[in-house]
Amino acid sequence: MGYAVRKEDGILLIDWKPMFCALADSCINRRDSMQALCWAFFRSMARAGVEMAVYGARRSRCRDIVLSGGLFKNEMLYQSIADALRDAGFRVFSPCEVPVDDAGLCVGQAYYAGGIPA
Repeated sequence: MGYAVRKEDGILLIDWKPMFCALADSCINRRDSMQALCWAFFRSMARAGVEMAVYGARRSRCRDIVLSGGLFKNEMLYQSIADALRDAGFRVFSPCEVPVDDAGLCVGQAYYAGGIPA
């Protein structure tokens, strides 16, 4: 399952329309099992996550990444992306003292902005 990638004003954008069209077509025509479609979706999300991280790392030279936000409450998706990032040479972290959901995301944003002492 694919997606389209483009750069706009120095930002990497992922267009999910091709993937969702392929998923819908496969569901309508019953070509693949639901399990196969789910795995294809997760693999595409992981590939896109790595592609965005690699793009950002080239610009920032940072190879550390924190996975946080409601998306990562899904263990299967979290593991797919974390494994793919590690395979690409990233050090992967996740919250352990705050929730992984959007509350934890806010803590990370506050820390990055300098509002929380190290």
